[in-house]
Amino acid sequence: MRYDPLDFVFRLHGSKIAAMDRVEMTGKSVRDLRPAAYRDILIRHYTEAVTERAPLFHEIVVAADHACDSYQRAIIPLSDDGASINMLLIVADWKSDLDFIWPKVLGLE
Repeated sequence: MRYDPLDFVFRLHGSKIAAMDRVEMTGKSVRDLRPAAYRDILIRHYTEAVTERAPLFHEIVVAADHACDSYQRAIIPLSDDGASINMLLIVADWKSDLDFIWPKVLGLE
């Protein structure tokens, strides 16, 4: 995470997510994600976790080609000095049905 301006850099991008996104984001900014609508939701949710200084939980509904599924995400703000939020731990859980829909959402199929 970086401040001034606020930016979120992936310290580790999980292998399952990287395979679904077809891009490795470790070391890259969330601002590099596509599509823009997905990126904007993540930035909004991550910013909210930093501002609220509290864990957030979301159910994300994903739809493409008349198919719909959802996944759950937890965003947990962390601090290495006990004062400033400088890391976010993000955990996502989805069913295998999302594997079919996600590439369509990203415009990869």
